[in-house]
Amino acid sequence: MKRHPALVELSIDHHQGLLLAQVLMMQGKSYPGYPIDTEGKSDYTLSFFKTELIRHFRKEEEIVFPNFRHKNKKLDDLIDEILDEHLKFYEMIRKIEDDKENYKLLLDFGKLLESHIRKEERQLFQMIQELADEKIMTSIKEKIESFAQNQLD
Repeated sequence: MKRHPALVELSIDHHQGLLLAQVLMMQGKSYPGYPIDTEGKSDYTLSFFKTELIRHFRKEEEIVFPNFRHKNKKLDDLIDEILDEHLKFYEMIRKIEDDKENYKLLLDFGKLLESHIRKEERQLFQMIQELADEKIMTSIKEKIESFAQNQLD
């Protein structure tokens, strides 16, 4: 299914997140320009989380999710599951900050990130596109664009 323009920016974010997930799941090797060692991957993950993932989570939590609460039980359950995973990422980041040499933490973070993104792309966004009317999607698109602009100011 083609991605609605309102969700394209989030899908682009997802692409970057999938790159991080792949880097974290590659033991002893990496993509050119990405760290190879565990401490380097930890530092990159912490930086990416603070500069990219937190902002991405906020766009979902503050803009997208409120528009779809209480419209569909299955969607509500999926949003709850995704929000629980967001909290799990924060918890994992605290552990990575405390132990930058723990490859297992990075591997687990990468696996969760990949499955989380796939869930959003394959399930959440599909359901949203099926349920939403154009007015809601236009509003979401405008708010996401405004959010991005406000982050630059």
